[in-house]
Amino acid sequence: MRLTKYTDRSAEFTAPADMRLDSFLHLGTDEETFFQIIAQLINVVRWLNKEKISVSQLELNKEYVFINQKTKELYLLYVPVENHSCKGSMK
Repeated sequence: MRLTKYTDRSAEFTAPADMRLDSFLHLGTDEETFFQIIAQLINVVRWLNKEKISVSQLELNKEYVFINQKTKELYLLYVPVENHSCKGSMK
């Protein structure tokens, strides 16, 4: 992942994810891939809890979760914003 755009109020990153997770799942997937996706999500939540980082700021909206089709690696967005009105305006 690399920083591609930065302003006083935001930062934009690019990552080698191929597609949104919801689009990937609509194509159909086998059981092993499905469980691999679930395991990745569980591992992220466990790591956040272990590090005492708020899980509530992990963006799990299907529009913001991406997957690399080849490696099945997930790319998640974490928004460390305490003000919910700022987080809600993300588009």
